[in-house]
Amino acid sequence: MNKKYLLLCILLLSAIGLFFWQTQNRENRPDLLHQNYTTMGTVLEFIVYSQTARTEDAVQESLREIERLNRDYSRYREGSIVSRLHLNSPEAVKVPDEFIYLLKQNRQIYHRTDEQFDPTVGPLVEIWGFYRHQGNIPADTEIDRVRRQVGLDKIIQNGNKISLPEGVQLDFGASVKGYAVDRAAKTLRDNGENNFLINLGGNIYASGSPPQSKHWNIGLRDPRDKSKINGSVSLKNEAIATSGDYERMFIRNNQRYAHIINPKTGRPVKGVAAVTTIAGSALTADLYSTAIFLTGPGEDYLKKAPLTGFLVAKTKNDHLKYRLTSGFEQKLLTNSGELTNYTIIKN
Repeated sequence: MNKKYLLLCILLLSAIGLFFWQTQNRENRPDLLHQNYTTMGTVLEFIVYSQTARTEDAVQESLREIERLNRDYSRYREGSIVSRLHLNSPEAVKVPDEFIYLLKQNRQIYHRTDEQFDPTVGPLVEIWGFYRHQGNIPADTEIDRVRRQVGLDKIIQNGNKISLPEGVQLDFGASVKGYAVDRAAKTLRDNGENNFLINLGGNIYASGSPPQSKHWNIGLRDPRDKSKINGSVSLKNEAIATSGDYERMFIRNNQRYAHIINPKTGRPVKGVAAVTTIAGSALTADLYSTAIFLTGPGEDYLKKAPLTGFLVAKTKNDHLKYRLTSGFEQKLLTNSGELTNYTIIKN
């Protein structure tokens, strides 16, 4: 590598655990804006190679858009649309068109995955202790009881009026970060910026390319060693997201329990360490990374999924085995560790 370039490794502290790096000139670049913020319970990063005189204003506008979405769609924020639905249950609440759009996107994946991807799985997540990070193994009877509260089909919609039956919870956690990244990217582009990267807790959109490069390089974190990179992929005007079993999790009796719960069983998914998806939008990448984690890579619905490609890290006794699509393989720039030995998914 040319000595005048510096390799930047930025470890993401998110639940989906990607790693970004990009060569950057050691000299001070007046055209580079690199800013970090905290929102949506994670780190938000902007890297913009400026093309206009108002880049910083555009970044601030993008930040405000993300914070608006956090205020509206967080299940934790008092006064959010989601909180009002929970508070007013079972009464109907009028919601904006944007809410209906997000609900529709979630509903599509819900049906495509035979109801395994379910944004109402919150009560199960709660009894397993993942919302409070303490970890808990509930009794079978409690799991069976709470499962009866779960099901996106239980939500009642009448135009723009939504009501949740008592006990039903809604959580856009598997989609709103991706959607927020898309909205922020649109804001930057509307302001004349085209060469940038947005990273919201590992939900990444890479637009254009940095100077003297044809694409952005995104590294893939080893699911069992956060300091280790197993490879990198090239992105240009694409998004990447990962769902993993290594951030929101606990270990009991040498068993790992992660926060992604299959509503069919009421229990955390086992045997999958991570799923990484590449797509044209961050929302699509976000939704499908969770969906594939739940269903596995061999389902028929994935044959028509709007993805560039995806990678699945299976695990048995903490030994990783990688499977990936040919579309994902075409994006690989480097691979190392156990990723050097992978199987192509025929989809």
